[in-house]
Amino acid sequence: MITKIQLRALRTCHLKFRFATSTINSTSSFLSSRWPQLSGALSTKQTAANLCFANWFSSSTASTSTINSTSSFLSSRWPQLSGALSTKQTVPADIALSVIKECFNTLGREPYFGEPVTHEEHALQCATLAMDEGFEEDVVVAAFLHDIGHICAPEDAPHMDTDGGPDVGVVDHEIVGKELLAVLGFSKFVTDLVESHVPSKRYLVSTIEEYKQNLAEDSKRSLLFQGGFMTKEEVDSFNQEPMKDMKIQFREWDEKGKQPNFVTPKIEKFYQMVERHLRRQEEERQRNGVHCTVKYQPDDQ
Repeated sequence: MITKIQLRALRTCHLKFRFATSTINSTSSFLSSRWPQLSGALSTKQTAANLCFANWFSSSTASTSTINSTSSFLSSRWPQLSGALSTKQTVPADIALSVIKECFNTLGREPYFGEPVTHEEHALQCATLAMDEGFEEDVVVAAFLHDIGHICAPEDAPHMDTDGGPDVGVVDHEIVGKELLAVLGFSKFVTDLVESHVPSKRYLVSTIEEYKQNLAEDSKRSLLFQGGFMTKEEVDSFNQEPMKDMKIQFREWDEKGKQPNFVTPKIEKFYQMVERHLRRQEEERQRNGVHCTVKYQPDDQ
């Protein structure tokens, strides 16, 4: 069964390499010197999209052949959440906070895809930018967690490197992050903002030339795996978004939050904001008669 992630990989690889077709004959070695990531396709006369998809299947079989939904995909990393993921229930706030902390404790100090920051530093910078501009705490929480999909996914998750170039993260990380945060009990406002940072990038590069030119290198590369430029219909649809301005601002923090030696508060400050948000959401669910039916336990308990 071809999943949404696989279909996106195929489509975006085709967008990147549509010029590499079977019409390339005697110039194969010449072009390979300029585009080494296409050498396999050039020598075998495959289109790069086909080669990319074939390589993606062979290198990611363990993770992709069993991914029928984001829920089952996340369950392989977080078995203690499998019940909540499959039933779309939420877990208690203390368990949710422990999952967030484990994500950062495990991968937060890993380099952020060629940029001069770590995942944790990028999260802290984005959250600090939102906080310094006076936005409400829920916006700061969303900024802090916008890339959680990169650090919450299983080790064998498909990555945006199937063309042989540098890795720029987990495929569909914005969707992975949104679904995890929803099960952890975050508000729809937060999860929608988290998901929005990829469509917002696609919108901005499609409509503002200066933004496209100034896009960070990792963002330029990941764009190829995220659908590329928007169609006119997609642009028109985005223009009708009720939170359009907020989502654009959110995306701008994402681009700015990759600076070396940027001074931010300690991560504990944002963990406290996360906990307050989760407690508020938990109290609201209880007022509405929605309760967690199972007390999920983290792995280390």
